[in-house]
Amino acid sequence: MRLLMAVMVAGAFGSYIRIESAQRIGLLPVIPGGRVVAVGNAAGDGARLALVSRSQRELARELAARARHIELSAHPDFRREFLQALQFPVI
Repeated sequence: MRLLMAVMVAGAFGSYIRIESAQRIGLLPVIPGGRVVAVGNAAGDGARLALVSRSQRELARELAARARHIELSAHPDFRREFLQALQFPVI
C-alpha cells in the first residue's frame, strides 16, 4: 500500500504563511509534488460543505474517526529535535 502524504496548513497561519519561506527555515517539510498547501479557513469551509452535502458529512465522520492526536510537547525529545531541524540562515 502506498501512503500519500500531504501537509495542509490551516487557519490564519495557513492564510498568511509563505510556504517556501517556512520550508527554507525548516518549519514545514519539503515534500515533492507541491503537497504542502495553505488551505486558509478549512474549518469554515468544512462546516459549509457538511451543511449542504450528506456525502461530505459522511466523509467528515470517516476522517474524524481515523484521525489521531499526537501531543508533541509531551514527547521528551520534541523541543531538541524541533530546534535542531530549524535551518535559519546565518547572516
